[in-house]
Amino acid sequence: MDRARFQSISDAVVFSFEQNLKTHGEGRSSLPMMPVASSIPGRDKAAAWRAGSVLAAALGRRCKVAFQAGENVTDIHIDQTAWPLEKYEHVPGKGRALNDERREEDLAEIFPPIEPKIPDGSLPIVEDKPFVITDSEDFILCCVSCRPTWFNEKQEDIIQARSAYGEAGGLHISTDESVWRCGPKLFNLDAKNSNPGIKSHAGQQFLSPAAIPQGTSLRKNIAETKSYSENGTSAWLQSMARAGAVFDGIMRVTCPAQHCALRAELDELARREPETAGLWCFPTQACHLISNRETIFHCDTGDGSLFYDMVATVGDYGRGAYMGYQSLGFAAPYNSGNAQVFLAKHLSHGVPEVSGDRVCIALFCQRGVLKAWGIDQAGKEYFPLRVDDFVVASGL
Repeated sequence: MDRARFQSISDAVVFSFEQNLKTHGEGRSSLPMMPVASSIPGRDKAAAWRAGSVLAAALGRRCKVAFQAGENVTDIHIDQTAWPLEKYEHVPGKGRALNDERREEDLAEIFPPIEPKIPDGSLPIVEDKPFVITDSEDFILCCVSCRPTWFNEKQEDIIQARSAYGEAGGLHISTDESVWRCGPKLFNLDAKNSNPGIKSHAGQQFLSPAAIPQGTSLRKNIAETKSYSENGTSAWLQSMARAGAVFDGIMRVTCPAQHCALRAELDELARREPETAGLWCFPTQACHLISNRETIFHCDTGDGSLFYDMVATVGDYGRGAYMGYQSLGFAAPYNSGNAQVFLAKHLSHGVPEVSGDRVCIALFCQRGVLKAWGIDQAGKEYFPLRVDDFVVASGL
């Protein structure tokens, strides 16, 4: 990957964010302004500018002002749980990945959701506008941009890259039905004839420049990057360079301390292994590419304890999709082009089957790798974020 191009695009997101804050009359953020290289290609600059403008327009300081005033402004939704994250994250028995309905009902008695369940048991869907949810101590649990914010050409780039990756054998579905993330039951397959909108491969792939191998004790050393030459992985990573750099800029704005800690480790890996880790184009330690799969309610128990995940979704599946946050008692619109940043280790979340072609990119960090890097115990010195930290909702 061209590191100079990557940095220029990421810088351009921050620069756009700063400039658009001025346009909205909100002054500057605490982030250092970055110059934009004049040589940055037009499509790269346009993608970065769009992301930065959405970040600034979605919330900016209006989020903090609205929250402190205890009221919502017309185009932002702010809400708060009645319980603190510190108490919720240490509940005995909560550390299982897949949800148990009885356990969730018991948890809801102690930690009431923001919205009551609809009589049929489904989750109420919040309005189609950006929102931030905090715990009772103002720590941010999730921040969401519900509005479509990618341009069409970039969405199409990602869909085409996924298709090429699938044709090269990079996506797979396990034959082991007990492995829910990659088992066959949750994928929308052509053979089922239940989803006529599917145009290409269903499947998934886990990627990381340094990861805990499946089935390996967290006490053992992390695995160094393996070759990306098989099954089109190298080509897919290179095709995602622009999107990855825009993700990087967004994480710099939304989660600056987390981004800084991770960027140092990822850059060091890239220096040591330029032909492998040097291809990595995302701001987190791991990426899960998911194509045409339903995601049942779960918590990502292998994540870093207070690290934020970022998920983005694109496709031709139209409107009506949503991300359900069972722990919070509501579902958020999850239309093509949306991005969501949240504490996936603690918040039970899931996405139902959609009618059409959908690609999800989930960015996260494995707890074992963070421990090996010495940054898992950063705790509340860095994570989670407070509204007062001038966090804005993410949008890409």
